[in-house]
Amino acid sequence: MRRLALMPYPSAAINRTCPLWRLDIDGEDLMAKRTSSLTSTSILALAVGLTTLSAHANLRTHDDYIAIDIEGEANDNKDDRWVLTEPTTPSQEQDPDGNHSDTAAGNAYLELLPDIRVNHGDPFGPPTAIWGAAGTGPELNYEVDFPEAGRYFVHVRALSTGTEDNGIHVGIDDEWPSSGERMQWCTSGGGWQWSSRQRDSGGAGPCGVSHTIWIDVPTPGTHNVNFSAREDGFEFDRFMLIKDLSDNTRICQPFNENSISCIDGSLESADDIVDLGVQIEADLAMVKTGEDVGFTLTVINEDSFDTADNVEVNITAAIGSDWEVVSVDEACLIAGTDLVCQLGSIIPSNPEEVDHSYSFTLRALVAGISTLDASISSTEIDDFQANDEASVSVDIEDENPLTTVSVDLTGDLSSLTLDEPFTITLSLVNTGIGPAFDVNTDIAFPTGLNLDERVESCAGTTILTCEFGDLEASESIAIDLVMTATTDGFKNLLFTPAADNLIEELAPIQRSLLVVTPPSSSEQDEEPEVEVEVDAEVDVDSGAGSWMLLAGLMTVIVGRRRYAPAKALR
Repeated sequence: MRRLALMPYPSAAINRTCPLWRLDIDGEDLMAKRTSSLTSTSILALAVGLTTLSAHANLRTHDDYIAIDIEGEANDNKDDRWVLTEPTTPSQEQDPDGNHSDTAAGNAYLELLPDIRVNHGDPFGPPTAIWGAAGTGPELNYEVDFPEAGRYFVHVRALSTGTEDNGIHVGIDDEWPSSGERMQWCTSGGGWQWSSRQRDSGGAGPCGVSHTIWIDVPTPGTHNVNFSAREDGFEFDRFMLIKDLSDNTRICQPFNENSISCIDGSLESADDIVDLGVQIEADLAMVKTGEDVGFTLTVINEDSFDTADNVEVNITAAIGSDWEVVSVDEACLIAGTDLVCQLGSIIPSNPEEVDHSYSFTLRALVAGISTLDASISSTEIDDFQANDEASVSVDIEDENPLTTVSVDLTGDLSSLTLDEPFTITLSLVNTGIGPAFDVNTDIAFPTGLNLDERVESCAGTTILTCEFGDLEASESIAIDLVMTATTDGFKNLLFTPAADNLIEELAPIQRSLLVVTPPSSSEQDEEPEVEVEVDAEVDVDSGAGSWMLLAGLMTVIVGRRRYAPAKALR
């Protein structure tokens, strides 16, 4: 194959209106000067014997662009599954779409056969019918001489008959940049159509937006332009590489077989500014302690063009206190109480083929609402930060939720009568927010205080053990204790309530009872006894005065005996 290169002379000052070009054909230089009447097509016509080559390849310049268009069949090498289809090509069973060479440029095109997957429900092979990653499918390779380095938008003329034959990838020098992935057509049944759309670009759904497929050419000169299949049955007519020379004031694109039209306007371009987003989801909204919860972390690059580099997601998860790590994606690691996922480069996302998804599983340790917060960062500037953070909450119930129990005694506890039965009521209440399991209490009786009646659910004598089972939140239970005191004085009852899931162990509770002796019915108040000492030896010589004194004392004694209580008499 003869080599053609059309390049500016190094010694010539480049004038976009009227540049000098060197036309190199097999090492022989021709000189041409583009004018309004001398196009690149006429320049190529100067090359004797290049009629066939000029039908396959064309280079043109304009104030607004440089354009290189090449026929699909002018490849330098290709995989055998790319089959040349011309009017004389016989019908093939492996080509259910039929022959479309009558409307192809030059009446020839390439088709990737066999075409296994025609409809959405058809199998994916064998042989393989779809290649999601660029550079993995059957390839086409073209050596192209570029007059200038820079960004060239890639347009391909293809024909689609359905949704399963409308995708291809493009690269340069066997490298497959994200800007060349998932070239898309949504023109089924519309014949041969040009496209430079990347699937799911620009937020426009699967069809994408125009001018989102390009390659960056590092230097002038020869480079390999590579195409790799995304779907079988793809029909490839020709492609065009267009570099903007208008300082992004004009938008140029091909139409018909190889014409170009330009309109006023500008294009979004790669600017090293991205729009990253992060989402985090839990497969369960409510669990019990000890159960495992699966989480999914999804990262999205919503920019149409730019790849985000050194992407990192930090997840605050209270590892070690609220959660225990069960398993984690290999891209993530434990950093203290957090998870850190180092995700590398994230290309513009394809919503239908989510490949930036990461999973991890945690085990719930404590009850309550636990919230995981995720935040994303990269080395590129993120021009929309509202979607850089996300949260998910899980309601964790305790398998044995902690609770509290209170105890109360009712009845007259201050003045109880010896040897007379009395009743006091013991009440237990679950004052926690969850059920109390296996509620029970021990009751210790002091000496001189006896339980008269057997209490259901209780057993024992000096220490009575009562078991009440489970109590729901705010539920209570009461028992009557019928007792008799055999000795008087203060008596202390000791209660020790318990449950299997108390917040903390309850201290024993003491209640004091006062027992008194009842008064006898025959008892009355006693008068104090008055004793009078009388000297038996009376001096007879003392005269009548002494006898009068003695008579007076006797009168007092007799009088007091008359009115004293019977019991006081002796």
